[in-house]
Order: sequence, then C-alpha cells, then structure tokens
Amino acid sequence: METSIRCQWHQEFLVQYIFLKQKNIKFGCVECISELQDENQSVNIFNNILLLHDIQQRPQKLLSQISNIDDQNLQFYSRFHKKTVSIIMQAFENWENNMRNFQKQIDNIILQQKGFVEELIANYKNTMQQLSHEIKFEEFQNLIKEFGTANEKLQNDVLEQISYKITQHFEILDRNNAKELNESLKRIKQEYIQHQENINLPDVQELQNSFQYAIKSTDDLYSQMGKSLNFVNQMNSSIIPNSYSKYLIGLIKSKLNQDIKQIKNLYLGSRDGLNGQSLWNKIDGKEHLIYIFKSKNPGNYVFGSYIPCRVKQDLNNWQSDESLSSFIFSYTHNEIYPIKQSERQHAILCQPISYAVWIGMSGNIGICNDFINGQSYLGSSYEWDKFENKRSSHLFGGDTPNVEECEVYELLI
Repeated sequence: METSIRCQWHQEFLVQYIFLKQKNIKFGCVECISELQDENQSVNIFNNILLLHDIQQRPQKLLSQISNIDDQNLQFYSRFHKKTVSIIMQAFENWENNMRNFQKQIDNIILQQKGFVEELIANYKNTMQQLSHEIKFEEFQNLIKEFGTANEKLQNDVLEQISYKITQHFEILDRNNAKELNESLKRIKQEYIQHQENINLPDVQELQNSFQYAIKSTDDLYSQMGKSLNFVNQMNSSIIPNSYSKYLIGLIKSKLNQDIKQIKNLYLGSRDGLNGQSLWNKIDGKEHLIYIFKSKNPGNYVFGSYIPCRVKQDLNNWQSDESLSSFIFSYTHNEIYPIKQSERQHAILCQPISYAVWIGMSGNIGICNDFINGQSYLGSSYEWDKFENKRSSHLFGGDTPNVEECEVYELLI
C-alpha cells in the first residue's frame, strides 16, 4: 500500500497516513501529524490515525476502526505480528540446525558404538581362539568325529581306542594338577580383561545431554509457533512440554465434558514477581485455573493442579468443587491425583494473607507467600495410594516446595 501521492496541504511531503474521524476521511503526511500534535497536546491523536505502511504489514489494524467488532475477535487478530513469518522461519531454522547437529552426533555415536562392539567381538574371538589352542580343542573335536564314525559302523574295538584317547586327552591337560594349563588360562584371562579396560566406551552422557537439548529445542519451536501464530488452545508453557500440556487439556475436557475456547496465561513468576501478592493480583476472581510449579529442590520436580472453582482474595475460606473435576498432577512421576468425593468442599483455600496456594485439607499442595516454604500432605484430600497421614516429599522432591518458577493459566469454557 505504498503511495507516491503528494500531500494536499504539504506538497513537499508524500501521503503516509489516513485520518479516520467519523465519516470525515483524510490523507496526510508527517507534517500533518506534527500540526495535529501541536493543536491537540492533551489528546492522544493516534487513536484514529493509521500508518499506510503499517496497514500493509498488518491488515488487522483496520478492525480497530470498525465499531461493532467483537472484543474477542479484536483481541485474537491483534496478537498477530507483522514479523510473524520471519520469527517463525528463524525459529525453525534454529531448530533445524540443532537437529542437524544432533543427527551428526547420533551418526558419530553410531560409529563409536560400532567400533566398540567390533573391538569387543575381536577380543572375544581372540580369547576363545587362545583357549581352544591351550585345551587342544581341535584334537578333541576330531576324536569326537572319529567316535561318531566308528559308532555308525559298529566298530567296537575302534570305539574303545577312541574312548581311551579321549581319557588321555583330559589326563594330559590335568597333569601336574593342571598347573601349566591354569597358568595359560590366567594369562589369557588377564590379557582379555586388560584389553577390555583399554577399550573406550562411547560417551552415553553426551548422548543423553544432546537428546535432552533436542527435546528442549523442539519445545522452544512449538512455544514460539504458539506465541507467533496465536494458538489459543495451547499453554506454551516454559515448564512442561507441549505434549504434556495437551494431555492435561484433554484430561480436563473429558472431566468437564466441555470444549475450551481459549487459554490465557495469567501469571508467570519470573515476569510478574514470585510472591503471593503478585499471584493473587493476577488470579483474583478467575476460575478454571491450571497451576504449574517447578521446584529448585534436587531433581527440579514439576507438579501442579487444575482447580475449576473461582478464587477470591476476600473469601478467606474454602471453595468447594461440586463437579469433582479438580486434580493434582506430578509431571515428574507422571501421576494424576483426583479430588476425593468426601473432600470436595476442600478443593482450594482462598486465604492470601497466609498462603499463595493451598490446595486440599492440610495442604496437599501448600505453598507460602514466599514460594519457598510450605508442605505437602498429598493424599488427605486428593487420591494417593501411598498416603500415610504425614508430610510427603513426593511432589516437591524435598520437605518444602522451594519454587523456582510458577505459571497459572485460565481456561475460558
């Protein structure tokens, strides 16, 4: 939508803007903008002004000037960015490069593993060859063949001779208490062991690290695509992979027997402040919330919960889940802990003066406002078959949650 039209009021400048005010449509230049700013210093003049170049990149800008556009439609299209394609392509190229490098590492490890196996087999064959030589195995095999031939021909006198030779074969090997043979076997064994110790094992840890990096790179790509292409039914979590996000969403939909229209990220600890007040400022009055936590405890345990009840800062009491759709999850253990029917009145406690998150009686997930202290009595209100009516480190990987990151998502049903 480039134009070389001269401005009607300032001929030395080109038209770059369109002024939309009721039915009075005008085209103007940068000088027109400057004059409008001087005339309306206390008013935001840009509400009804569109940059023609910007419209070319983002046609959805026109929607803001249509009075009867639904707010949800406006919000949806406004999230698209003029650099969406370049951002996605850059993310894909980064991912592709990572995968190519990972493929090279895989090929290299395959070669290393092949060489390792070939060395093992060669050492094994060499050892068995030396063993066969020491016990004169070829002679023994020949005696067995002769015995079989004589047996077929019913040559009893020959059979007796062969039997005698076989007995002699073992007597020779066993003479002097098999001293000579034992020394040879010990030497062969030591050579075998020494050779095994000198063989370099492929670096499995390097493969595991590369594999984890490949998974993270793929999750990053999906996350970037979700942000740039406006995946409204995707969490784009930085804590759990996209596949597990889809699993949770599918589980919630089956429990509610309803579709999810949109998913919104309400709170991110590293962005909004990892404390109880910041959390409650974001989630107050919301319902159908997914909480996801990552602990700093050894193992970086990941856990969370889905609670359909509306949370209220001023309630200072329990919220009941009559739908029985609430559950706690452990990504680390790949386990789901649904709310007990007898404990549905203790789905979640709304008491921000004391706790950031308190789910279930005694705190099946209990997190204090500092996100460090807390407790877990998993099993008291949510099903867990290993519940022993005492604090558990099963969810946190430690006695306290010691949260490093927290995300909260709102599901619009």
